[in-house]
Amino acid sequence: MSNSPELLTPLQKLRYAVTPLRLYAAYRAHRDLKRYEPELHILPFLVDPDRVSVDAGANRGSYTYFLSRLTKHVYAYEPNPAMRQLLQRASGENVTVSDVALSDSSGQAEFAVPKSKRSFGNNAGSLEVDQLKTSNADLVRFTVPTRRLDDENLMNVGFIKIDVEGHEREVLLGAQQLIARDRPVLLMEIMESLIGEEAGENIRFVEQMGYQCFVLVGQRLIDHSMLSSHEDPGEGWDRRRPQHRSNNYIFLPVDRQRMAA
Repeated sequence: MSNSPELLTPLQKLRYAVTPLRLYAAYRAHRDLKRYEPELHILPFLVDPDRVSVDAGANRGSYTYFLSRLTKHVYAYEPNPAMRQLLQRASGENVTVSDVALSDSSGQAEFAVPKSKRSFGNNAGSLEVDQLKTSNADLVRFTVPTRRLDDENLMNVGFIKIDVEGHEREVLLGAQQLIARDRPVLLMEIMESLIGEEAGENIRFVEQMGYQCFVLVGQRLIDHSMLSSHEDPGEGWDRRRPQHRSNNYIFLPVDRQRMAA
């Protein structure tokens, strides 16, 4: 287990060394807007420009990029050092980038990134090391600091995005006080591998905090309980990739349900 992991290929190192990273971040963010993250289209309607936002599992920063233009300040959490360094170099003054992995306790934990012969799976790094072991991929493992979001002393949080590869429940458990106080809109990815009982448990857990769960279908937010099991929340956004299913769930405080009407 390494504390100074190598997570970029030589070609990636060269690319990031010669590319203006703010320009590259803008390119990636708009590519994700067009192809992979349909929820970015409605982000302006989910955030409050006078409040701050949290990006838990920021990775290369597509959500951070747009949130920094839509909200007062962004607190981006990314424990993968390779992705964090790119994010730090590409972000503006209203973005604070942290090396912390948000969880349900403050301390340290093992973090793992899948590795193949040719590349690193930096999009799939997780604290859920046992889950990654089942993928039969080689893993680069290292220690990262963990912290509860409730211990970060953030105030006036209006939006939280959570994309932590299976560690969603722990992030929520560590943010219960903030969520109860500020009532932010939540956008949470639940991995396809977890769709089923555990996904439903995560949804019910948030709903019990006074939220209603929606998914994006076309250009409308639909109550997820109204979708049949075969419907695709991402349908209509990228017809070139009909197999793509959005795993993003949007949670609105009950007093903001009118937004989905």
